[in-house]
Amino acid sequence: MIVKVKTNSVEETQKLAQKLAQKLNGGEVIELIGDVGAGKTTFVVGLAEGLESRDHVSSPTFTICNVYKGRLTIQHCDFYRLHDDKLIQKELEDLIDDKSVVVLEWSENLDRKIDETVKIYIDHKSEEKRLITLELPRKYEYLAL
Repeated sequence: MIVKVKTNSVEETQKLAQKLAQKLNGGEVIELIGDVGAGKTTFVVGLAEGLESRDHVSSPTFTICNVYKGRLTIQHCDFYRLHDDKLIQKELEDLIDDKSVVVLEWSENLDRKIDETVKIYIDHKSEEKRLITLELPRKYEYLAL
């Protein structure tokens, strides 16, 4: 299932992510796909707010993985500076559980893909405007907005 949504501001992008977060059950793996500056971390801010986290959300580019506690734990990982190795893949598999949501940025740097993920494409149209496309496999169709 494909869902496309246009947002016209940072606030709209975050509200969209909040709506998605309210539908999350745990165990989901979300790939955020977009260029540098597209709004991936902005989207995660909305997810964290929607999951009732009070933690400060920041890009994990240099830390590789940030953790935010809320109704569900968000494991926010960024592989921009890394390329796949067995250790990264093993650690990533260990993050997936029914009390967490794993959010991946630059997952294309992983050689081995994770089965059935939610893919969210963020297309930066202008300073404020985004086209956000959710690609939902059958098992994740309950996340349709």
